[in-house]
Amino acid sequence: MENAENCKEVVRVCKEEKVQLVICTVLRYLPESRRITELVNNGVVGDILNIQMIHHQGNVMYSHCYIRGNWSHVKTGTSFLIGCCHDIDLITQWMGDRRCISVTSFGSNIHLNKQNKPPEAGKMCVDCPVEEKCQFSAKKIYLDPFKKGDMGFPVNLITPLVPDIEGVTKAINTTKFGECVYDLGTEQLDNQVVNLMYEGGSTVSMSHVGITSRQAGRTIKIFGTKGEIESNLDGSVTHYDLETNTKSVWNPEPLKVKSQLTQFGGADFHLMDTFVDSVARRDSSRIPATIESSLYSHLLTFEIDRAQRENTILAISPELGVL
Repeated sequence: MENAENCKEVVRVCKEEKVQLVICTVLRYLPESRRITELVNNGVVGDILNIQMIHHQGNVMYSHCYIRGNWSHVKTGTSFLIGCCHDIDLITQWMGDRRCISVTSFGSNIHLNKQNKPPEAGKMCVDCPVEEKCQFSAKKIYLDPFKKGDMGFPVNLITPLVPDIEGVTKAINTTKFGECVYDLGTEQLDNQVVNLMYEGGSTVSMSHVGITSRQAGRTIKIFGTKGEIESNLDGSVTHYDLETNTKSVWNPEPLKVKSQLTQFGGADFHLMDTFVDSVARRDSSRIPATIESSLYSHLLTFEIDRAQRENTILAISPELGVL
């Protein structure tokens, strides 16, 4: 658990030195997730019975990040830790004072390996005879979007400088960003399911799926004794009131500031705006996550991965996150 110990050491030192530490779990800063938190904290759904979450990693993001990119080896962090620590952070926030008491997790890497490579496929996408039929084609993921004027993720990560046609073309012809994903393979899971039991009997189920049409998408359902909440964190939050049998839909105001921080539906902007303001005012009250809750959610994510590796029902220590 070296990574877990490193996390605890960072928090310990920051507390001792009175350094403001903000963990960039960006989903907390989305207007949609803040609205959900407001509804939960106001008790409109009553006591939470169950939370269901799905992380749609996306075929583009999965192939870039976990095969061609920096995180193909689990030593850099598991796909669940990298992709879903944000989600576990939200769950921790919504469950409030209740702590997780046990966890199970199952997962596998089914598809992207040499055994599943189409027999006629080539080594590089640029001259592969089946490239047009392949969802993981480097031409489709990098070159075609660039030609349409898209220089954001993931195009901006395959060249050392600002992307241009020469740099992008060279990258998909001569580097791993143009290699067949079936040849490259990955240690990362392409699907994982997690079940969490909390104090008081509430349960949480979460699925992390690598190959999906939505990129970095979420599906969230919260079931309570008085109502339900549904959201995809991409524009609306729906509340069902079981006592009045009514439904209300909340939509966030559009971002009024022009910004290049557009990742995660604008959450990057809201995170930096909040952080800069808190530093300028020397007031951390606007930060929606304490370092204690951030530490706890990260350590819980490590335990989830341990349960998956050991194929066991893992009891969670009540001392988890206590320094």
